[in-house]
Amino acid sequence: MDRDQFHNQHVRFIGCSNDPTDDYPPGVVRWTIQRNMQYIADQIADGRLDPTLAITHRVRWDELEQVYEQLLEGERGMLGVTLHWD
Repeated sequence: MDRDQFHNQHVRFIGCSNDPTDDYPPGVVRWTIQRNMQYIADQIADGRLDPTLAITHRVRWDELEQVYEQLLEGERGMLGVTLHWD
């Protein structure tokens, strides 16, 4: 699965790793951003990972200010937020 398919669908994966431009040999660094993305894409393509399970909130665009306020107040229950522009 190509990473561009995610960007065209406005899906973003955020994780931690080394420098995003580095692709160290697997013997030096097992997981890099490139290998992480490929692993996740493969899991989704094979049906072993359902990214929709990470969506904890669905909000309309006019509720976005309230979402930011909740985050500023320390809300920790928002794992994945989708924004609807209807």
